[in-house]
Amino acid sequence: MDAESPLVCCTTPAAEPSSFKYEDLSFTFELFQSDYERQNRVQFNNDSEFSDCDDDDEEERQPYVDYLSPAVLSGYAAPPHYVNSRAKHNENLIWCSTVRGEQEGARAKAPRDLMGRVARRTSVGIDTGMDDYFCEWARSYRMVVTATRDTDGKMCQIVDVVCRDGGGFKEIGGDSMTGGVTVMVVPDDEAEDAEQDGKEEDAEEDDSDESSDQPEDHGLAVWCFFGGNNYGKRIGAQLEEPGRNKEVDKAWNGMMKAAYESLGALFELSITWNMDPQEVATALGTLQWY
Repeated sequence: MDAESPLVCCTTPAAEPSSFKYEDLSFTFELFQSDYERQNRVQFNNDSEFSDCDDDDEEERQPYVDYLSPAVLSGYAAPPHYVNSRAKHNENLIWCSTVRGEQEGARAKAPRDLMGRVARRTSVGIDTGMDDYFCEWARSYRMVVTATRDTDGKMCQIVDVVCRDGGGFKEIGGDSMTGGVTVMVVPDDEAEDAEQDGKEEDAEEDDSDESSDQPEDHGLAVWCFFGGNNYGKRIGAQLEEPGRNKEVDKAWNGMMKAAYESLGALFELSITWNMDPQEVATALGTLQWY
């Protein structure tokens, strides 16, 4: 991933293009979190300095069990099926959703109840580190989007965004608990070559053409969005009332205790197309499907 380039290529061209309709596609969003974040939560909650037990409580305090428990890790999140060779820690799967594409893109959202609050059982905590103004919190997360065809069940990974060395998600607007980045899924090499040839021919004729300073994006590019809850509002007020599931409540209690006010509730992962749906299907048909 080139930290200086606004576009990232993460796909493999096919030897022979395939043909299908956009309506045949579903999109699976997976969000991974560095195991370093889990280790920090466990250490924080087991630190006696932050114990919520009374001083006169003689009963031995039980060790904190994170929502990514050893049983969950072994069954779902570890070892990761997408390996980042540059990662210093394992990346655990913390959220997954499969949706159909919309005209403008594809969005995986955590359902909200009638009061507009995020459902605890369909979301996960995102610790954004409220004292950090350089979007360091995004380094812990990785979003992978995989397209699947109904026609033959074949799959194609179209997006893989991870914040490393300045590349990947950037916080939108600052202190927003949201991140975004533009990713080039399918480059249009022929259009780029033609554009370059045209620039060379026009260079001697007119150097003052302002439009040449703003070239159009060629190929299929997507805007990737990673959204947490509203900033500045306590997380407890943004979640549905506890009591529907004791295990879910226990997990959220641990996350809220460790992250204080910097915790957000994940409510959306999405990608937005730069072309119409049929053009998207045509572009994706030029990639290798497995």
